[in-house]
Amino acid sequence: AGASVADLTWARPALIVTGIDCPPATNAVNAIPSTATAHLNLRVPPGMDPKEAQDKLVAHLESHVPWNARVEITRDVLASSFSADVGGDVVKHVEACLAASYGRETERMGEGASIPLCATLLEAVPGADIVLYGVEEPQCRIHSSDESVDPREIRDIAVAEALILATIGR
Repeated sequence: AGASVADLTWARPALIVTGIDCPPATNAVNAIPSTATAHLNLRVPPGMDPKEAQDKLVAHLESHVPWNARVEITRDVLASSFSADVGGDVVKHVEACLAASYGRETERMGEGASIPLCATLLEAVPGADIVLYGVEEPQCRIHSSDESVDPREIRDIAVAEALILATIGR
C-alpha cells in the first residue's frame, strides 16, 4: 500500500502471465474446463535471490489451491537480475552518440526487466559498462501483435551505432 508504480514494477518482484492454454472461445460450451495451463514470468529486482523468490512464489501458489483442484508447477530456468550503472564513461559516450544521431538530448528510462545475459556479462567482466537502449518510437506498439518500426528509427539508430563504433576509443 502506498507504493509508486515505479517501485512496484522495478524495485519489487512482479508477476506476469505471459501465456494461457485452455479451451478456445470459438465454439465454447457452458462447461468448466477440466484443465488449464499458464506460463508465469516472475521479474526479480536487483538484490533479490531468484531461487528464493521462485520458492516463495511456488509456496504461495501451492497454499492457495482451491478446494478439489490440483496444481502442477514446473519450474523454469532461473536468471539473476541486473542493475545498470549509468555513470560510466561508455554510457556517457553512447548517450552522446545517440543525441548526435537523433538531434536531441538522450533520455533515460527505468525498466523493470533486463536481459539475463547482462548479469552474466557483468559477472564475467566486473566493472564493465553495459548499455541497453531500445529502438522504439511512441507509435511502434512494442511487443504488440501489430508492432512496427518507423524507417527513420532504423536510420537514426544505425547512425548512432556507427558513431559509437567509430569513436569509442577516442
